[in-house]
Amino acid sequence: MGVRLSIFKRVVLAHYFDFHGRAGRVEFWNYAIILLGITFIAAIAVRLFSTASARMLFAAWSLGCFLPTVGIAIRRLHDLGRSGWLLVTPLVPAFLMLLLFFWFWPVTVVLAATMLGSTGYLLYLCVQPGMTGENRYGPVPA
Repeated sequence: MGVRLSIFKRVVLAHYFDFHGRAGRVEFWNYAIILLGITFIAAIAVRLFSTASARMLFAAWSLGCFLPTVGIAIRRLHDLGRSGWLLVTPLVPAFLMLLLFFWFWPVTVVLAATMLGSTGYLLYLCVQPGMTGENRYGPVPA
């Protein structure tokens, strides 16, 4: 457990605003699992205590974790030899879905399926092993 927490701490402290380089599968998934665990426990605490200060702390936690999460996801895609801009693919149908919802709702169903499919593809990529050698984004992560 200490190794996992040290990986989480390194990502948050040393790579907070780092969108360059590569992140391996172990680093990415350790960060993701610990982030989800802490967020889940914090969400339960917010529901139990339901105070304004608890909600503000949860909002600050969520906003504070946004940049390192985007950074490690981009670096994970870099480890696969892919561009970090691939993270934007689910956002395009989501934005269009919100714009077109009241205009013609069946289009939003197709856009929702597209958003879910592209999110699933990103998850599939994050499970794949990284490139073995150096690629255009840098050396193999340690």
